[in-house]
Amino acid sequence: MPMMEENLAREMARMKMEKEKQSREIEKICAESPELRELQNKIKSAYLNKERASQVTETQFRKQVEVVSKANVISIDSILEHYFPH
Repeated sequence: MPMMEENLAREMARMKMEKEKQSREIEKICAESPELRELQNKIKSAYLNKERASQVTETQFRKQVEVVSKANVISIDSILEHYFPH
């Protein structure tokens, strides 16, 4: 039984090393390829633009909520003034 566990442990270690080697090879290829670097930059820019657009949308939404809230307050004040003048 211990021999089987040793073989399993060795195989798992070998698989881990192989996976790490493949990762390094992929990183090297990406680093050396101008096309892939350019694509990575475009992807990063797209993510940044998406985040900025999301922030702008959120800001616009908050402003709209504020405007609607103020309009509701003005409306309520007008109704109250109409029915209960000073």
